[in-house]
Amino acid sequence: MKKTAKNKSNAFQPEKITKVDRRIKKNLNAIYKSASQLFTEKPFADITMEEIAERANISRSTLYNHFKSKHEIYFQMGYDRFKSVNDDLIKLKTAPTTGFETIMTLCAELFKNINKNPMYTRIVSLFLVNKNLLTVDKILDNELPPQEAQNMFELPDIEIMAKYLEQLRRYEVLWAELIAKGISDGSIITNLTPIQLAHYLFLIINGTFDQMILKQYVLQKFELTNEMIFDKTMNIIKRILHE
Repeated sequence: MKKTAKNKSNAFQPEKITKVDRRIKKNLNAIYKSASQLFTEKPFADITMEEIAERANISRSTLYNHFKSKHEIYFQMGYDRFKSVNDDLIKLKTAPTTGFETIMTLCAELFKNINKNPMYTRIVSLFLVNKNLLTVDKILDNELPPQEAQNMFELPDIEIMAKYLEQLRRYEVLWAELIAKGISDGSIITNLTPIQLAHYLFLIINGTFDQMILKQYVLQKFELTNEMIFDKTMNIIKRILHE
């Protein structure tokens, strides 16, 4: 009776897959880290894929196996960031708190995250800074032809940018829905629409952060700490929510 030969090619397949997955994850982490640094050190237009590969300590062919352009890297990072944040925002919609309490918590967390991770926050906002806001709105509202948007951002295809912009719009809508919850339960009093108030809050928090970066020396000279600015900004937001 013949013995059935063991399938040696399949014997270690799970281990091989695990090793491949680990290598891919390691490469992606290195790419994101090097791209993050370069995106905040230099103008976006001056950054090359070769620089990203060199700083990530990987070959150019390995980099191009994952991404076809620096724009794809940027939009993927933005998508990952907003997707994670939006997943958390969705959970807050059913939280047993008032809309006011929820928004105050969100503002505090947003401010702390910006202060804790300034580099990543600047990367996420890079898209809005570099492109005319009207153009961004047209893309979000599907008023700009896909081919035109694709050419504008030098993308092989528009799918990754579309995913990113979808999460960006969803982020704005979720904030507006949480504000609407506060207006409905009476904990937020305002003459602005929910989406107007959401953007007003973004303006206050992001604007404060930008000025903190630009005027670091002056703030230190007059002993204005980040904690002091945070407390004052949160008091301003509290009054805005009770206008």
